[in-house]
Amino acid sequence: MVLHVPPKAAAAGDLALMHNGDRITLDMPDCSLTLDAPEGELAYRCSRWTPSPAHTDRGYVSLYTSHVQQASQGADFDFLRGGSGSPVPRDSH
Repeated sequence: MVLHVPPKAAAAGDLALMHNGDRITLDMPDCSLTLDAPEGELAYRCSRWTPSPAHTDRGYVSLYTSHVQQASQGADFDFLRGGSGSPVPRDSH
């Protein structure tokens, strides 16, 4: 089982456009997760998609949704990047 819901899922990424019954392809060597949809289907879904309202405008949830980076960037808060500590290599998450 693989579970990772990146911030882009809420920003019209492929995961935001998924419907029940859709198939996905997980390619471990290529480090990719792809929504398999007929040509033009994702564009159609995207044209009809509307973002969910924000859960809150303050507190940790607001901070998380506004500042957490994508997994490929370490899934850390953007304001912590370059501030201190060690870099987060891609294979550590």
